[in-house]
Amino acid sequence: MTGMERMLRNVGSLKPWFAETLNRLRSQLTWKDLIIGVGAAVLIATMVRGFQLQTLPEYKVGDIASADVRASQDFLYEDEQATASLREAARERTPALYVLDVELIANQEMRIAQAFATARQILSDQHVSPQGKLTRNRQARILLLLGKEIENVIPPEYLPPLLEQRFAPALEAKIQRILDNVLRSGIVADGEAFRRDLKRGILVRDKTSSSERPLGDSSGVRTVDAAKGYLLQLQLELAELPAPTRAELLEWMDSFLVPTLIYDAKDSEDRQAAAAARVQPSEIEVKKGKVLVRSGEEVTARAVEAMAALRKLQKPRPIAGQLLGLTIFVAGLLYAVWRYFVYYQKQYRRIRTYGMS
Repeated sequence: MTGMERMLRNVGSLKPWFAETLNRLRSQLTWKDLIIGVGAAVLIATMVRGFQLQTLPEYKVGDIASADVRASQDFLYEDEQATASLREAARERTPALYVLDVELIANQEMRIAQAFATARQILSDQHVSPQGKLTRNRQARILLLLGKEIENVIPPEYLPPLLEQRFAPALEAKIQRILDNVLRSGIVADGEAFRRDLKRGILVRDKTSSSERPLGDSSGVRTVDAAKGYLLQLQLELAELPAPTRAELLEWMDSFLVPTLIYDAKDSEDRQAAAAARVQPSEIEVKKGKVLVRSGEEVTARAVEAMAALRKLQKPRPIAGQLLGLTIFVAGLLYAVWRYFVYYQKQYRRIRTYGMS
Protein backbone atom coordinates (compact mmCIF):
# COMPACT_ATOMS: atom_id res chain seq x y z
CA MET A 1 0.00 0.00 0.00
CA THR A 2 1.46 3.38 -1.00
CA GLY A 3 1.68 6.41 1.27
CA MET A 4 -1.02 8.14 -0.72
CA GLU A 5 -3.30 5.12 -0.29
CA ARG A 6 -2.72 5.02 3.46
CA MET A 7 -3.43 8.77 3.73
CA LEU A 8 -6.76 8.33 1.99
CA ARG A 9 -7.69 5.03 3.63
CA ASN A 10 -10.28 6.63 5.88
CA VAL A 11 -11.95 8.52 3.09
CA GLY A 12 -14.99 6.31 3.54
CA SER A 13 -15.94 8.26 6.61
CA LEU A 14 -16.50 11.35 4.44
CA LYS A 15 -19.71 12.11 2.65
CA PRO A 16 -20.29 9.65 -0.19
CA TRP A 17 -20.26 12.23 -2.99
CA PHE A 18 -17.09 13.90 -1.73
CA ALA A 19 -15.33 10.58 -1.19
CA GLU A 20 -16.22 9.44 -4.64
CA THR A 21 -14.95 12.67 -6.18
CA LEU A 22 -11.69 12.54 -4.20
CA ASN A 23 -11.08 8.94 -5.24
CA ARG A 24 -11.55 9.85 -8.87
CA LEU A 25 -9.17 12.80 -8.61
CA ARG A 26 -6.38 10.85 -6.95
CA SER A 27 -6.85 7.71 -9.09
CA GLN A 28 -3.42 6.23 -9.90
CA LEU A 29 -1.70 9.36 -8.44
CA THR A 30 1.38 8.47 -6.36
CA TRP A 31 3.60 10.60 -4.11
CA LYS A 32 6.25 10.54 -6.82
CA ASP A 33 3.79 11.87 -9.38
CA LEU A 34 2.68 14.56 -6.93
CA ILE A 35 6.23 15.74 -6.16
CA ILE A 36 7.21 15.82 -9.83
CA GLY A 37 4.01 17.65 -10.73
CA VAL A 38 4.38 20.29 -8.02
CA GLY A 39 8.04 20.83 -8.94
CA ALA A 40 7.14 21.26 -12.60
CA ALA A 41 4.33 23.66 -11.70
CA VAL A 42 6.67 25.82 -9.56
CA LEU A 43 9.31 25.86 -12.32
CA ILE A 44 6.83 26.84 -15.01
CA ALA A 45 5.19 29.45 -12.77
CA THR A 46 8.59 31.01 -12.04
CA MET A 47 9.38 31.19 -15.76
CA VAL A 48 5.98 32.68 -16.57
CA ARG A 49 6.39 35.30 -13.87
CA GLY A 50 9.81 36.23 -15.24
CA PHE A 51 8.34 36.80 -18.69
CA GLN A 52 5.48 38.87 -17.27
CA LEU A 53 7.87 41.35 -15.64
CA GLN A 54 9.30 42.27 -19.05
CA THR A 55 6.06 43.42 -20.68
CA LEU A 56 7.24 47.05 -21.19
CA PRO A 57 10.62 47.93 -22.72
CA GLU A 58 13.00 50.21 -20.83
CA TYR A 59 13.33 52.92 -23.47
CA LYS A 60 15.18 56.18 -22.92
CA VAL A 61 14.50 59.53 -24.56
CA GLY A 62 16.01 59.48 -28.03
CA ASP A 63 15.96 55.70 -28.46
CA ILE A 64 14.39 54.22 -31.57
CA ALA A 65 11.50 51.90 -30.71
CA SER A 66 11.92 48.36 -32.00
CA ALA A 67 8.20 47.59 -31.69
CA ASP A 68 4.88 49.26 -31.06
CA VAL A 69 4.07 49.80 -27.39
CA ARG A 70 0.37 49.99 -26.53
CA ALA A 71 -1.42 50.75 -23.28
CA SER A 72 -2.63 47.51 -21.73
CA GLN A 73 -5.25 49.34 -19.65
CA ASP A 74 -6.85 52.72 -19.04
CA PHE A 75 -4.70 54.93 -16.81
CA LEU A 76 -3.89 58.48 -15.78
CA TYR A 77 -0.43 59.90 -15.28
CA GLU A 78 1.02 63.26 -14.41
CA ASP A 79 2.35 65.44 -17.22
CA GLU A 80 5.41 66.61 -15.31
CA GLN A 81 6.41 69.21 -17.89
CA ALA A 82 2.94 70.79 -17.97
CA THR A 83 2.72 70.69 -14.18
CA ALA A 84 6.10 72.39 -13.89
CA SER A 85 4.99 75.09 -16.34
CA LEU A 86 1.76 75.71 -14.42
CA ARG A 87 3.64 75.94 -11.13
CA GLU A 88 6.19 78.31 -12.59
CA ALA A 89 3.33 80.45 -13.90
CA ALA A 90 1.82 80.47 -10.40
CA ARG A 91 5.15 81.62 -8.99
CA GLU A 92 5.36 84.38 -11.58
CA ARG A 93 1.85 85.59 -10.70
CA THR A 94 2.73 85.87 -7.00
CA PRO A 95 3.62 89.48 -6.10
CA ALA A 96 7.08 90.17 -4.76
CA LEU A 97 7.23 91.57 -1.23
CA TYR A 98 9.17 94.73 -0.43
CA VAL A 99 9.48 96.25 3.04
CA LEU A 100 9.42 100.01 3.49
CA ASP A 101 11.93 100.57 6.28
CA VAL A 102 10.17 103.42 8.05
CA GLU A 103 12.34 102.82 11.10
CA LEU A 104 15.43 103.67 9.06
CA ILE A 105 13.73 106.79 7.67
CA ALA A 106 12.70 107.91 11.15
CA ASN A 107 16.21 107.24 12.43
CA GLN A 108 17.77 109.37 9.69
CA GLU A 109 15.39 112.23 10.42
CA MET A 110 16.00 111.91 14.16
CA ARG A 111 19.76 112.13 13.70
CA ILE A 112 19.36 115.36 11.73
CA ALA A 113 16.94 116.78 14.30
CA GLN A 114 19.26 115.96 17.19
CA ALA A 115 22.28 117.40 15.38
CA PHE A 116 20.47 120.68 14.66
CA ALA A 117 19.19 120.87 18.24
CA THR A 118 22.69 120.28 19.63
CA ALA A 119 24.14 122.90 17.28
CA ARG A 120 21.57 125.49 18.30
CA GLN A 121 22.31 124.76 21.97
CA ILE A 122 26.02 125.30 21.39
CA LEU A 123 25.32 128.58 19.58
CA SER A 124 23.11 129.65 22.48
CA ASP A 125 25.81 128.76 25.02
CA GLN A 126 28.35 130.76 22.99
CA HIS A 127 25.95 133.69 22.74
CA VAL A 128 26.05 133.70 18.96
CA SER A 129 23.56 136.20 17.56
CA PRO A 130 21.00 134.99 15.00
CA GLN A 131 22.46 137.28 12.38
CA GLY A 132 25.73 138.96 11.62
CA LYS A 133 29.24 137.94 10.74
CA LEU A 134 31.52 136.03 13.08
CA THR A 135 35.16 136.81 13.41
CA ARG A 136 37.54 134.28 11.91
CA ASN A 137 38.82 133.15 15.33
CA ARG A 138 35.38 132.88 16.88
CA GLN A 139 34.03 130.99 13.89
CA ALA A 140 36.93 128.54 14.10
CA ARG A 141 36.34 128.01 17.83
CA ILE A 142 32.61 127.38 17.32
CA LEU A 143 33.23 125.05 14.38
CA LEU A 144 35.62 123.10 16.59
CA LEU A 145 32.93 122.75 19.27
CA LEU A 146 30.33 121.75 16.71
CA GLY A 147 32.66 119.19 15.15
CA LYS A 148 33.23 117.44 18.48
CA GLU A 149 29.50 117.04 19.06
CA ILE A 150 27.85 116.43 15.68
CA GLU A 151 30.55 115.42 13.19
CA ASN A 152 29.06 111.88 13.06
CA VAL A 153 25.97 113.45 11.44
CA ILE A 154 27.36 116.57 9.78
CA PRO A 155 30.98 116.25 8.61
CA PRO A 156 33.21 119.31 9.32
CA GLU A 157 33.26 120.44 5.66
CA TYR A 158 29.48 121.03 5.74
CA LEU A 159 29.35 122.89 9.06
CA PRO A 160 30.30 126.40 7.75
CA PRO A 161 27.24 126.89 5.48
CA LEU A 162 24.94 125.63 8.25
CA LEU A 163 26.64 127.87 10.82
CA GLU A 164 26.15 130.76 8.44
CA GLN A 165 22.42 129.99 8.56
CA ARG A 166 22.65 129.50 12.36
CA PHE A 167 21.10 126.01 12.05
CA ALA A 168 17.74 127.73 11.72
CA PRO A 169 14.64 125.62 12.53
CA ALA A 170 13.06 126.73 9.25
CA LEU A 171 16.06 125.41 7.31
CA GLU A 172 15.96 122.17 9.29
CA ALA A 173 12.28 121.76 8.45
CA LYS A 174 12.93 122.20 4.73
CA ILE A 175 15.80 119.70 4.78
CA GLN A 176 13.64 117.18 6.65
CA ARG A 177 10.74 117.66 4.24
CA ILE A 178 12.94 117.19 1.18
CA LEU A 179 14.60 114.04 2.54
CA ASP A 180 11.33 112.60 3.80
CA ASN A 181 9.81 113.03 0.34
CA VAL A 182 12.64 111.13 -1.33
CA LEU A 183 13.13 108.43 1.31
CA ARG A 184 9.45 107.54 1.73
CA SER A 185 8.88 107.35 -2.02
CA GLY A 186 11.18 104.37 -1.91
CA ILE A 187 14.83 103.84 -2.75
CA VAL A 188 15.82 100.40 -4.01
CA ALA A 189 19.25 98.81 -4.17
CA ASP A 190 18.75 97.00 -7.49
CA GLY A 191 16.75 98.91 -10.07
CA GLU A 192 16.82 96.14 -12.68
CA ALA A 193 15.47 93.54 -10.25
CA PHE A 194 12.78 95.99 -9.15
CA ARG A 195 11.64 96.49 -12.74
CA ARG A 196 11.41 92.72 -13.22
CA ASP A 197 9.33 92.40 -10.07
CA LEU A 198 6.97 95.10 -11.31
CA LYS A 199 5.78 92.68 -14.01
CA ARG A 200 4.46 90.23 -11.41
CA GLY A 201 3.27 92.91 -9.02
CA ILE A 202 4.70 94.23 -5.79
CA LEU A 203 3.32 94.34 -2.27
CA VAL A 204 4.76 96.91 0.13
CA ARG A 205 4.84 96.11 3.83
CA ASP A 206 5.22 98.81 6.46
CA LYS A 207 7.96 97.56 8.77
CA THR A 208 6.41 99.01 11.90
CA SER A 209 2.75 98.04 11.41
CA SER A 210 3.28 94.96 9.20
CA SER A 211 0.38 96.16 7.05
CA GLU A 212 0.65 95.44 3.34
CA ARG A 213 -0.58 97.29 0.29
CA PRO A 214 -0.09 96.91 -3.45
CA LEU A 215 2.45 99.28 -4.90
CA GLY A 216 0.38 101.69 -6.94
CA ASP A 217 2.45 104.36 -8.65
CA SER A 218 6.00 103.09 -9.03
CA SER A 219 7.32 106.28 -10.62
CA GLY A 220 8.46 107.58 -7.24
CA VAL A 221 10.66 104.55 -6.55
CA ARG A 222 14.28 105.22 -7.48
CA THR A 223 17.75 103.83 -7.19
CA VAL A 224 20.25 105.67 -5.00
CA ASP A 225 21.78 107.42 -8.02
CA ALA A 226 18.37 108.37 -9.39
CA ALA A 227 17.36 109.67 -5.94
CA LYS A 228 20.42 111.92 -5.92
CA GLY A 229 19.39 113.27 -9.30
CA TYR A 230 15.87 113.87 -8.03
CA LEU A 231 17.27 115.69 -5.01
CA LEU A 232 18.83 118.24 -7.31
CA GLN A 233 15.38 118.96 -8.74
CA LEU A 234 14.18 119.87 -5.24
CA GLN A 235 16.79 122.57 -4.67
CA LEU A 236 14.12 125.16 -5.43
CA GLU A 237 12.91 124.42 -1.90
CA LEU A 238 16.13 126.16 -0.82
CA ALA A 239 15.93 128.98 -3.34
CA GLU A 240 16.49 131.65 -0.69
CA LEU A 241 20.02 130.33 -0.06
CA PRO A 242 23.04 131.32 -2.11
CA ALA A 243 23.85 128.85 -4.88
CA PRO A 244 27.16 127.70 -3.26
CA THR A 245 25.34 127.06 0.02
CA ARG A 246 22.61 125.09 -1.74
CA ALA A 247 25.18 122.97 -3.54
CA GLU A 248 27.00 122.16 -0.31
CA LEU A 249 23.79 121.29 1.55
CA LEU A 250 22.53 119.07 -1.26
CA GLU A 251 25.86 117.27 -1.32
CA TRP A 252 25.58 116.65 2.42
CA MET A 253 21.98 115.47 2.07
CA ASP A 254 23.13 112.89 -0.50
CA SER A 255 24.72 110.94 2.36
CA PHE A 256 21.26 110.18 3.79
CA LEU A 257 19.99 108.59 0.59
CA VAL A 258 20.14 104.84 1.26
CA PRO A 259 17.83 101.99 0.19
CA THR A 260 14.57 102.24 2.12
CA LEU A 261 12.45 99.82 0.05
CA ILE A 262 14.01 96.42 0.73
CA TYR A 263 13.20 93.23 -1.15
CA ASP A 264 12.16 90.48 1.30
CA ALA A 265 13.67 87.48 -0.47
CA LYS A 266 12.67 84.81 2.06
CA ASP A 267 9.02 85.82 2.42
CA SER A 268 8.65 86.36 -1.32
CA GLU A 269 10.11 82.94 -2.13
CA ASP A 270 7.98 81.26 0.55
CA ARG A 271 4.83 82.79 -0.96
CA GLN A 272 5.84 81.76 -4.46
CA ALA A 273 6.54 78.21 -3.29
CA ALA A 274 3.15 78.06 -1.55
CA ALA A 275 1.41 79.27 -4.71
CA ALA A 276 3.20 76.62 -6.76
CA ALA A 277 2.29 73.91 -4.25
CA ARG A 278 -1.40 74.79 -4.57
CA VAL A 279 -1.35 73.97 -8.30
CA GLN A 280 -2.93 70.58 -8.96
CA PRO A 281 -0.85 68.21 -11.11
CA SER A 282 -1.74 68.20 -14.80
CA GLU A 283 -2.86 64.70 -15.75
CA ILE A 284 -3.05 62.92 -19.09
CA GLU A 285 -5.66 60.22 -19.66
CA VAL A 286 -4.63 57.22 -21.74
CA LYS A 287 -7.14 54.69 -23.03
CA LYS A 288 -6.45 50.99 -23.34
CA GLY A 289 -4.93 50.14 -26.71
CA LYS A 290 -3.49 53.60 -27.37
CA VAL A 291 -0.09 53.47 -29.04
CA LEU A 292 2.48 55.01 -26.69
CA VAL A 293 5.32 54.74 -29.19
CA ARG A 294 5.44 53.28 -32.71
CA SER A 295 8.06 50.96 -34.07
CA GLY A 296 10.87 52.83 -35.78
CA GLU A 297 10.02 56.18 -34.18
CA GLU A 298 12.19 58.15 -31.78
CA VAL A 299 11.09 57.78 -28.17
CA THR A 300 9.95 61.13 -26.71
CA ALA A 301 10.01 62.31 -23.12
CA ARG A 302 6.21 62.05 -22.97
CA ALA A 303 6.32 58.43 -24.16
CA VAL A 304 8.90 57.59 -21.48
CA GLU A 305 6.68 59.20 -18.82
CA ALA A 306 3.62 57.27 -20.05
CA MET A 307 5.47 53.94 -20.05
CA ALA A 308 6.89 54.62 -16.59
CA ALA A 309 3.39 55.37 -15.28
CA LEU A 310 1.99 52.22 -16.86
CA ARG A 311 4.89 50.18 -15.49
CA LYS A 312 4.05 51.37 -11.96
CA LEU A 313 0.44 50.28 -12.41
CA GLN A 314 1.62 46.89 -13.60
CA LYS A 315 3.93 46.50 -10.63
CA PRO A 316 3.65 42.83 -9.66
CA ARG A 317 2.00 41.66 -6.51
CA PRO A 318 4.24 40.24 -3.77
CA ILE A 319 6.40 37.48 -5.23
CA ALA A 320 5.15 34.76 -2.87
CA GLY A 321 1.50 35.48 -3.63
CA GLN A 322 2.07 35.69 -7.36
CA LEU A 323 4.07 32.47 -7.44
CA LEU A 324 1.45 30.69 -5.39
CA GLY A 325 -1.34 31.76 -7.72
CA LEU A 326 0.62 30.83 -10.84
CA THR A 327 1.70 27.52 -9.33
CA ILE A 328 -1.89 26.55 -8.53
CA PHE A 329 -2.97 27.52 -12.03
CA VAL A 330 -0.14 25.60 -13.71
CA ALA A 331 -0.67 22.60 -11.41
CA GLY A 332 -4.28 22.48 -12.49
CA LEU A 333 -3.26 22.48 -16.13
CA LEU A 334 -0.67 19.75 -15.55
CA TYR A 335 -3.19 17.65 -13.68
CA ALA A 336 -5.66 17.99 -16.53
CA VAL A 337 -3.01 16.90 -19.01
CA TRP A 338 -1.99 14.04 -16.77
CA ARG A 339 -5.58 12.91 -16.45
CA TYR A 340 -5.95 12.85 -20.18
CA PHE A 341 -2.72 11.15 -21.14
CA VAL A 342 -2.38 8.76 -18.21
CA TYR A 343 -5.86 7.88 -17.03
CA TYR A 344 -8.13 8.25 -20.02
CA GLN A 345 -5.60 6.85 -22.45
CA LYS A 346 -5.22 3.79 -20.26
CA GLN A 347 -8.99 3.44 -20.12
CA TYR A 348 -9.13 3.76 -23.90
CA ARG A 349 -6.49 1.06 -24.39
CA ARG A 350 -8.35 -1.22 -21.94
CA ILE A 351 -11.59 -0.76 -23.87
CA ARG A 352 -9.81 -1.49 -27.16
CA THR A 353 -8.18 -4.58 -25.70
CA TYR A 354 -11.46 -5.93 -24.34
CA GLY A 355 -13.24 -5.09 -27.57
CA MET A 356 -10.76 -7.02 -29.71
CA SER A 357 -10.86 -10.12 -27.54
